[in-house]
Amino acid sequence: MTLLLTEIHCLDGLSHSCILFAADRRISRNGKYDGTQRKVFQIPYLQAGVGFFGLAEVPTGGNILSMSAWLSRFIRKNSRVKSLEIFASMLRDTLNSDIDLRWRQKHISGFHVAGYNSVGIPEFWYIRNVKDDRTTITGRYEAREDFLHRDACNLGYDGQNPHSARTGQSQTYRNGDIRAHVTAWEKIDGGFGSLFKEPEFKRPLTSSDLEQWAKFKMEVITYFYKKYCRQSIVARPIDTFLIEGKSA
Repeated sequence: MTLLLTEIHCLDGLSHSCILFAADRRISRNGKYDGTQRKVFQIPYLQAGVGFFGLAEVPTGGNILSMSAWLSRFIRKNSRVKSLEIFASMLRDTLNSDIDLRWRQKHISGFHVAGYNSVGIPEFWYIRNVKDDRTTITGRYEAREDFLHRDACNLGYDGQNPHSARTGQSQTYRNGDIRAHVTAWEKIDGGFGSLFKEPEFKRPLTSSDLEQWAKFKMEVITYFYKKYCRQSIVARPIDTFLIEGKSA
């Protein structure tokens, strides 16, 4: 199981924003520990990142390749790609080509691709072989853009003026063990958030602060699983990185 997180934060509307990726490394098979893999990766030539959840290996050329190695190779091979839309489409098509139909029909698998488009506005592409109920496997990877086409309006973005998005607002995308996110994530914000109002505590305001705050919350959740879950399906270390951008 996985804790995969992507957050888009409005630092000064969308004219100055940041995109945060975070994930644990634990790989489980039938509910038991089966190793570790890095699950989030930067795409430097696109000012973007990608992370995966679910299926953690790819059968290729008669061998089994870890998804971490497969995804790293895909990123390197496609360095000439010029847009997130093309990258997401190529990832979708390559997954459908490389992964046998029997695997695609059996194993839940998905990817977050997020970064900045040509005018410096964030995009979030979701590639997956499962429906939005998170359980019905379709057997075929599909790709769609969710931030600009669906969620940015919830932050006040009018589709044209980056300053129209409300400063301090954020949009969160998460996959893996949703129980941990839904049950604990906002409650950690609420529980510790009141302390940030006290003068002795430093509020997480900068992009770097936000990254450290997200990593702290992930580590709290994974430590809880280690101590109290009969089958600890998520675990440290936590990998995070931040992409910061300004619109043109």
